[in-house]
Amino acid sequence: MLAFVKTPESLKLNVKKYANAARLARNKGGQPYPNLVRVWYYAPSLDMVGASRFIGYEDMTFARYNTNNEVDSQGHSLHGGRTESHLKRMDWFRQLAPSEPEYQKATSAILRIADSIRPGAKIYLLRREHDSPAPTLNLSRSRKLFSQAQALIPGGVNSPVRSFRAVGGQPPFIQKGKGSRLWDVDGNQYIDYVGSWGPLILGHAAPEIVAAVQQAAALGTSFGAPTEGEGELARLIHEAVPSMEMVRFVNSGTEATMSALRLARAYTGRSKVVKFAGCYHGHADGLLVQAGSGSLTHGMPSSAGVPAAYAQETLVAQYNDVPSVERLFDEYAGQIACVIVEPVAGNMGVVPPAQGFLAALKRITSGNNALLIFDEVITGFRVSYGGAQALYGVTPDITCLGKVIGGGLPVGAYGGRREIMEVVAPLGPMYQAGTLSGNPLAVAAGIAALKALQQPGTYQRLERTGALLAAGLAEAAREAKVPATVNRVGSLLTAFFCAGPVASYADVQRADTRAYGRYFHAMLERGIYLAPSQFEAAFVSLAHTEEDIRQTLTAAREALKGDA
Repeated sequence: MLAFVKTPESLKLNVKKYANAARLARNKGGQPYPNLVRVWYYAPSLDMVGASRFIGYEDMTFARYNTNNEVDSQGHSLHGGRTESHLKRMDWFRQLAPSEPEYQKATSAILRIADSIRPGAKIYLLRREHDSPAPTLNLSRSRKLFSQAQALIPGGVNSPVRSFRAVGGQPPFIQKGKGSRLWDVDGNQYIDYVGSWGPLILGHAAPEIVAAVQQAAALGTSFGAPTEGEGELARLIHEAVPSMEMVRFVNSGTEATMSALRLARAYTGRSKVVKFAGCYHGHADGLLVQAGSGSLTHGMPSSAGVPAAYAQETLVAQYNDVPSVERLFDEYAGQIACVIVEPVAGNMGVVPPAQGFLAALKRITSGNNALLIFDEVITGFRVSYGGAQALYGVTPDITCLGKVIGGGLPVGAYGGRREIMEVVAPLGPMYQAGTLSGNPLAVAAGIAALKALQQPGTYQRLERTGALLAAGLAEAAREAKVPATVNRVGSLLTAFFCAGPVASYADVQRADTRAYGRYFHAMLERGIYLAPSQFEAAFVSLAHTEEDIRQTLTAAREALKGDA
């Protein structure tokens, strides 16, 4: 916690308009002033931060800082939008001790400009330890688009993690992708390890996917009626994942998991479900309890708008902790419909299952007449052609898949044993429907994608590339003496900024998110696009080359060396 002094309640707000902070902070030679002191103040009623830079404690110019106007004269963001919590993470400054001469001088200076400070504001006296990262990317158009988007879209984004709240700053707006690369609207090029959050195993704009979508679109984009392609895609999925004896298509991974839970309850006649802390299964109400992904990033173990009574039907166990599951089945005997799990946790960062963990879940559920649901939205067709269940040799009762079966287009599916799936309408009483379910564009792209993934050597190549990247990142961290643990399963990996092992939700929470944020921005500046959250996975595609990996590791060594 940074030290602060309260200003008198009589002080009035009179924040001067933005001045050229770059000019004030640097001398004519372009170097930071060695004794630069910044005074930050936080106005609780406005939830915004003001700041001043001053030299010699005589000339102080205040700037108003918020998410819309924190830019210098060239349109570059200085630090991104700031709230009080952001102040405490600005580690390139340190607090001034009252014993330091600058503390007294700064305090005197504050009194001279007292009418510029909001009543009740907190004052932070910080000395620059080293220069903050100077942006080299031109993101002026992205910032303009982000500002415009915030007026019409909550937070300016349509999925929270895209907002960069977890790492600070503002997101580049993407214009196009090809192979392993992305280009933003300002013309910056990046090697991409997000891959639309996993499904683009073939890379961006893969020719076979583009051709399939174009051909399908020419025949009509949606019919709301059965098509031949739906049957072909269902056959390909069944051949790859035999446990999915019957398949129902939906429009997203969230729809798949939501429907699978309803099906498990309908089949068993029970109401309670077990999930694992840190595992994310979409934003259905009953699953937003100690979830991962964006909700873990933003510290929201549950969401507003979820009735407490409904959330009580969700029981939470600890990933890789078999006794925690057994205790729930003992306590709620005869009430649990299913256990839903990411067989490889991906939404708290990549955490592989411990030896015997998945087999134990199968044993426990079978022994208690409950169902085991594998959420393979991330792992399906990613860690092997048959998914995690083929890799680990454990067969679930129901499997959920996501946009990977649509080549990255919006689609999902759930499926399982025939006797279970026959409970789904129109064969049974469990109702689920969707106008765009099995839409021809996603189906055509999915057929093309799965056929491409059948080619010999596909998963061996993904394994080699993923291993090369993971080993290189671990070595770069060791060289820089930065505590880091790289977890990997196939082409799926996460570099956690903490000492290992990382095998549970508790372990994940030890990760240094501030260190990751610095690393993220340093990599972005060097043309490497990573997930804007510590608690996500990096995805290697077939489009990534050894040269891509070499460039990535060069950037990582530079970024980590700067953070050591």
